Amino acid sequence: MRRCGAGRGTLPVQGGGRSATGGDEADSSRRLVSASSILSKSDGFYCIVKYPKQITQNYYDNFTLLIFLKGGSHMLETLANVKLALGISGTDSDGLLERLMTSAGEWIREYTGREWTGGTFTEVHAAGYTLVFLRNFPVETLVSLKVDPKREFGPYTERPLTSFVVHRERGVVESVDGPFLEPQDGGNGDWPGALQVVYTTPSGATPVAVREAFIQLVGYWYRLTRTAMVQNHELLVSQQSGTEMKTWPWPAVSGLPRMPAGVVQLLQPFRAPPL
Repeated sequence: MRRCGAGRGTLPVQGGGRSATGGDEADSSRRLVSASSILSKSDGFYCIVKYPKQITQNYYDNFTLLIFLKGGSHMLETLANVKLALGISGTDSDGLLERLMTSAGEWIREYTGREWTGGTFTEVHAAGYTLVFLRNFPVETLVSLKVDPKREFGPYTERPLTSFVVHRERGVVESVDGPFLEPQDGGNGDWPGALQVVYTTPSGATPVAVREAFIQLVGYWYRLTRTAMVQNHELLVSQQSGTEMKTWPWPAVSGLPRMPAGVVQLLQPFRAPPL
């Protein structure tokens, strides 16, 4: 089971798949799943990244965001490039490096709130605004945009392409004639969860800084693992063998801080804004 690590609470299942409570696709929109659950499909998985508080069965005091991530690979660089950057030769460490690469890709995805390897995504947003900020960008293709106060998103709810503009480089969808739905109750409501967007992002478009952060994080974890292996996992700051004395700084042994400052600094500009 995959986890997204964002927030707590519940939200209704949107779209296909089976619910975490075991229901069929036909009635999945009526069910609630726990915030830590991920709804898997054969070609990807659903990732819940925003959890609203439920007011009634069909209304939430904040919009929901449910992303379908196609595929599931988070390798932001090839094994060969990682080994070249870290100065590692031979194949003895390939298994360890691949394991660390998988973990690093997952961590970067969760930290930035974005999917970096491209794919097809479905997001649900509030419809009472003129702008919709997509979680992932640049946008390659906007497959469909549907607006439905009932949150059913049938074919009849799809908006024509002439009614909005897609700012592809920043992942922003702009309505050309006011809010996608006019605010209700004198402007107090924002129609949470009433707008659904399906779009794709290209593969191979990961920024250089994100790839560098990926390599640095893999290298940091690799050095910690190798140090632990040399020390037989005893957390030593010094070790004597005959006349030879070997010492290690405490951060290199303990893994503190958990994340190198350089990695965090590289990724900071790419974090998706909180919704």
